[in-house]
Amino acid sequence: MNIHTLILVMVFVTVTSSIGHASEENKSKTFQSKVRKTHIEYALQMSEDDAICQPILAEYNKNISLDFGEKPFPRPYPWPSPSPLALHWKKKSWVGLPGNMEVDRNTYTIAEADLNHDGQNEIVMRWASWARSDDRFTSLEVFPQKTEIPRRIEEYKAIFLRDSIARVVPGGYDFPKLNGKVGPTELNDFDVIQFKGKQYVTGKTVIMNGIVEELNVPRWRIVSRVRFGKPPISVASSLDWTLDSICYFRLKTNK
Repeated sequence: MNIHTLILVMVFVTVTSSIGHASEENKSKTFQSKVRKTHIEYALQMSEDDAICQPILAEYNKNISLDFGEKPFPRPYPWPSPSPLALHWKKKSWVGLPGNMEVDRNTYTIAEADLNHDGQNEIVMRWASWARSDDRFTSLEVFPQKTEIPRRIEEYKAIFLRDSIARVVPGGYDFPKLNGKVGPTELNDFDVIQFKGKQYVTGKTVIMNGIVEELNVPRWRIVSRVRFGKPPISVASSLDWTLDSICYFRLKTNK
């Protein structure tokens, strides 16, 4: 996928955000009715450091409704994190936003975070938007600390592949630290969380059937450091390499 294709995807996602919500609300309510009758929680499947993974797992289980509870239409996005883990994001302020890009005004947020744990913060730009029905898209673009982020969105879209040192976009993930013991998943709903003064990328399973999310599939959440590369970073960079995962959580259901 080249930059022109990616931009077309972004435009398509944003301009179709209001389509199909009514019918999907009924489907969501049916699913959530089943969820209320079932005890669900994440279980730890891989931990490189229990002092990190166990407390974060506990926060997500304490707030399991954030991942699987009822949600109003239009959907809240970016997907919320438990408040003790939530990073403070600032809405990106744009200058001279063209009328046809007005829908992008609220989809970009910016923060500083040390995602590779080298003791130095980077700049993280997050783009998150709902499209039709359950369909949504999140990307994280990581830039060196002293990068000057353009104030005009067209200029930003021209440099974000050229200057970024890491990209986290929805795609397939093979759980490389489980050595083939489980099948792959599709990760989306990426966010940056913080715990004891360090920041981590997290994402969860979102598998789509057209514009509808598949519900009866293995559900995962990962917590990870990020590996940096040298610009330009490919759009197709493998999540298996980019995400230096510390924790794997798998959803367990008990009726």
